Amino acid sequence: MFLSLHRRLLPLVLFGCMAAGIAPAATVLSPRMDAGSGIDIRLESWLDGCPPAGAVPIRIRIRNVEKQTHTWTITSMCNTGGTSSVDITVEGGKEGERMMYAPVLLHPESSYYTTIDFRVKGPGVADQSAGNLHNSGGYGSSRTEFIGMSAGLHAKGWSALENKFSGSHSGTALQGSKVEIPAAPEDWRGYTGLAQLWMDDGDWTSMSATAKAAMLEWVAMGGDVHLLCGDTSVARLEQLGLPPVVDSRRRVGAGEIHVQSWSGSSLPLDSMVTDIKAGKDASRRELMSGYSKKWGLAEIVGPLTIKSGLIFSFIAIFGLLVGPVNLFWLAGAGQRQRLFWTTPLLSLAASGLLLVLMVLQDGIGGSGARTIFALMLPEQKRLAVTQEQVAKTGVLLGRGFDRADADLMAPISINSTGRQSSNWQSRFNVEESESHRNGAWFASRSLQSHLLQTIRPSRASIEIFSAEGSAPSVLSTVEAPLKRMFIVDDAGKVWAAEDVGTGEKTTMRASDIAELEQWMHDHAGKASGPMVKSLLQQVEKRPGFAYAEAADASKFAIGTLPSVRWNHERLLLAGPYVKR
Repeated sequence: MFLSLHRRLLPLVLFGCMAAGIAPAATVLSPRMDAGSGIDIRLESWLDGCPPAGAVPIRIRIRNVEKQTHTWTITSMCNTGGTSSVDITVEGGKEGERMMYAPVLLHPESSYYTTIDFRVKGPGVADQSAGNLHNSGGYGSSRTEFIGMSAGLHAKGWSALENKFSGSHSGTALQGSKVEIPAAPEDWRGYTGLAQLWMDDGDWTSMSATAKAAMLEWVAMGGDVHLLCGDTSVARLEQLGLPPVVDSRRRVGAGEIHVQSWSGSSLPLDSMVTDIKAGKDASRRELMSGYSKKWGLAEIVGPLTIKSGLIFSFIAIFGLLVGPVNLFWLAGAGQRQRLFWTTPLLSLAASGLLLVLMVLQDGIGGSGARTIFALMLPEQKRLAVTQEQVAKTGVLLGRGFDRADADLMAPISINSTGRQSSNWQSRFNVEESESHRNGAWFASRSLQSHLLQTIRPSRASIEIFSAEGSAPSVLSTVEAPLKRMFIVDDAGKVWAAEDVGTGEKTTMRASDIAELEQWMHDHAGKASGPMVKSLLQQVEKRPGFAYAEAADASKFAIGTLPSVRWNHERLLLAGPYVKR
């Protein structure tokens, strides 16, 4: 009896010990299990609310007390669009763990309500619903962006900060989440639901090296970290290992780390309100809404044309055949029974003819244009890629495609008439797993646009060799020839070079800010949409930075549907250069 009880309690004790050694999650979701199954399933969310966009990091923990190996499927469903699923297999008598990054597709309208539901399917599950995370929503002008705040700071003054916002003249609502910094995600996607992350120096030091690297990758994509420090001396900040100060700011890529002194007891509420309102991500919804206006790629691809005369002729001829011809000739008086096979045959023939006409008019697959902005991070040996694309499709033989990257993808509306385009209406049908995407990302005879982002390992860099009294030389390790390149040196002087090949040292010529600005406008800005333009503005004309354009973007592109031919593509690069 005691031995039997001991065997039943031992897995519980082991699972409890495992959970006790890890920082608690903001929210724990669990499905209802079969009575007596002994299987324990926990979905631990780092966020206690649903952000308006990005990804929700979910740590899945399963204790399998049975002897057999089992597999469970965890699915997330967001009301603003998108279904995602992951599988987890756990051997009998063991515990399993894995991360899931549940996507939340940004809704560009001024008002919204976001909720993300989780379901679990597998052995021992009595009710697949595990619960949800939600956001109360509101109007764009009456709420802040989604803010993350460490548990320690949250306990010291989140409520007071809420009152500061709600009591202000504008009546802005503070939205965000408490986060447990020791349990911070170790993948950049886990931070993408946040516009800003607030923590103190103790939180900074408690982060694992992997989590901190992932957080800095998110900062490079445009995120902001606000660090409250009791001691802001140079020695203390160097001890924390913060990025160096350049031009009075601690910037990483397109984002920044803001250091602020505080007493360590109560939060500096007034300055926090100012910083949250002034965040660069305050216009994220406006940026996504901006795609509905005219922009480069949409104009290059052009509108989806419909040959109304051909369609009207087809409908008229089909109506004539299936009506009078069928009724009075093929199945005339005394032969009405023929209608049972003439009508289906005419319909099948018409469908085949319609398919042939579609193929002749639009072809198989599709064509499109894309702009890729690659932000080089040579110190981290990473490349942060943002891709805007517009595709016009004909007849698609398949809509699914593999994912080569741990990326984020979202459909964007490109209808300039003010009405939502077809890809926006069908966004509720998009699906993805860790290795594949399916559903309405692409549809036959459609004009569709997407925004994709990812961060990859890369050794791509721009190396500068300078000598006293002479023009600097440049060496590129980028895997594509560069048509034109500019650098802004530490003194603010601009240098340029053309036709820079990979691995070839090229002497640069003197240039100026005006030429750099004109190039950015003519070659970088015209074919770029709101998101790429915003990222470029965050890094433009920065001392110690290089900027370049390459015609061959295929090696840097985030792959989507293989049957789409990218007839127009452009690669823009920027990032700190390496001094030699």
